[in-house]
Amino acid sequence: NILLKGHLLVETFLEELLAVFDIQGQRTINKMNFSEKLQCIGTFCNKKEGTIEKDIKKLLSSLYAINGVRNNLAHDYNFAVTETEINKIGINLGSTYILKKYAEGHENTKTNLIFCIEEIVAEIGSIIYHKICELKRLKTKI
Repeated sequence: NILLKGHLLVETFLEELLAVFDIQGQRTINKMNFSEKLQCIGTFCNKKEGTIEKDIKKLLSSLYAINGVRNNLAHDYNFAVTETEINKIGINLGSTYILKKYAEGHENTKTNLIFCIEEIVAEIGSIIYHKICELKRLKTKI
């Protein structure tokens, strides 16, 4: 349940990311599935080499991993989310995940999954915020 809700939250942030970077029109975004959104973002980032695009590229592996785990959960009745599955999501978040994983109170699967989702949403939110600030600066220069 946490994974499904977290996946939806992450997808909402991905849609905002696509809109803020003007990667696709809103009508197109609404018709895309999660994987297509990731592919579109990846293609966009490969064409640009700015700091923001590099930050997004770092997140893509975690985003693909969360989508894979969600798909397994949705399509396999016997699938259970394990620490191995969560590590696939979290390992790409860097040392923050490793440190948090072994911190007191973060030694269980549910807590680590929540942490991963929080980190992904926070990172995407930060990227969106910085892009909006950049766009506002450009508008005031005109």
